[in-house]
Amino acid sequence: TSAELEKALEVRGVWSSTGSSLAEELAEFRALTGITIIRDRRVDPGSPCEYEPIEGQRGVALSAISRTQEGLAWQPLGPVIYLGPMNSAGRLSLLTKMLDEQLKASRTTIPSEIAARLRRRTALKWDDLTSPRERVEQLSAAAQITLVNAEAIPHDLWAGSELPPLSFIEAAVLILNQFDLTLLPDGGDRFRVGPPDETFTWDASYAIGKSQQSAIEEQLQRDGLTPELRWSTSRVTVVGSLRDLLWWLGRVQQVGVGRT
Repeated sequence: TSAELEKALEVRGVWSSTGSSLAEELAEFRALTGITIIRDRRVDPGSPCEYEPIEGQRGVALSAISRTQEGLAWQPLGPVIYLGPMNSAGRLSLLTKMLDEQLKASRTTIPSEIAARLRRRTALKWDDLTSPRERVEQLSAAAQITLVNAEAIPHDLWAGSELPPLSFIEAAVLILNQFDLTLLPDGGDRFRVGPPDETFTWDASYAIGKSQQSAIEEQLQRDGLTPELRWSTSRVTVVGSLRDLLWWLGRVQQVGVGRT
């Protein structure tokens, strides 16, 4: 579970890598920790992964591994870790939340039993040379939904993998995000693949107090963003689009505060 992953990441140790490939380092990390890491299709598995010994929690080791290739970042999602391009890692949790919020907003057109199936977690496994299109089609069939444009998923062949239980939402986002795509509700049991809906808005709450209101609102204005902000003494609720919330997520990660 996500809670178990969070606890597993807190375990401390001494970490180093001398001359391994990235694929070898990730396999060793999984063997040592039991933590599953999903490597984005755009990340070179054969690149060298070498860093000096460091002491700290397991997340420190993941950050060191990420720094061995330019522009990489890691991001937890449910019970797994995603390792990929920084922008893709940053939006992963937001795309998952976005799809969940779209399902809630579509209660009149998407029956509740369908939404419940999409949130139900099941273990995942696929063989070598499985295409991501096949994998999403299989997931859709298992969830009893209709994917109207599976051909929009580019052709690729992936190595075999065995993952801990993920919801359909998490699994679909993990796969499609690697092509800068996501899953979009299309009414009833129908879904389609496409770029994220930049007009859809939802809210997130951050542990940033009213004392920072002026500075943040000035920066938002400079960056051309106009989310709705609801300030309290110790928190702010942001109502905005994917672009707005990505801006906030970047700021939260920089200052190390909480988000709900």
